Amino acid sequence: MADGKETPRDAPPDLQIKGDQITLQPSGFVEPPVNIADETKEEQLMKHMARFRSEPLQFLREVSLYVSGTGWRAYDNVIGQPIFYPGFTENMKTKVLSAPLLQARIAKLVDTRLAVEEREGWLTPADPDYAAKRDRRRAALTAQVQQVAEKLTDGMICKFESKTFIRGAYYLVSQLLLRAYHQGIHVSSEEILRLRKVAERAQRDKQSIIFLPCHRSHVDYLSLQLLCYRLGLALPLLATCG
Repeated sequence: MADGKETPRDAPPDLQIKGDQITLQPSGFVEPPVNIADETKEEQLMKHMARFRSEPLQFLREVSLYVSGTGWRAYDNVIGQPIFYPGFTENMKTKVLSAPLLQARIAKLVDTRLAVEEREGWLTPADPDYAAKRDRRRAALTAQVQQVAEKLTDGMICKFESKTFIRGAYYLVSQLLLRAYHQGIHVSSEEILRLRKVAERAQRDKQSIIFLPCHRSHVDYLSLQLLCYRLGLALPLLATCG
């Protein structure tokens, strides 16, 4: 914290998240006593979870919530452009492979290869069947290059088709980060609320949001993914260079 003082452990957080509701607590807010009915509600943002050795039953209960996708963990009402739907991967592959720029590049590579084969004597213009052989060879080369492009595209696409995997990854990564960084993940309450408003406007206008973390470590984008998932925002795609 900026003043070097730690907030007492029993002090209420200024940012409260229960289910899909985010509340910014006013200064001096006093948290009401917890009653029995409130024990089943969602806990605070990214709070340390139970450990199997000390609380095996609570640990299993928490795991079951993620497996079943209970509450916000279902990740159904996401703010952002649609990224979860059947056939997402095939749709993205079709759009990429049908791009005019890529098709022009494939045609150029095929023409270059045909020129090499003619220069080396594999195809001779003097052959009576030259035109037919050249067309067949062009079709074969195009299919080969197209297959390579399809394989590379499939490997580059971030597949958003398994919410079970996403929930499991969130639970695992949050456990690792919260145990490695025992002080937790600190966020600005005002910025979180502002981010949600910007995300809602971007969704309405069919726009995207670009995050530019300082990238001091790989924890930067991992924390960003965790926060977006927990806040019900569309998970950002990661673009790296180098």
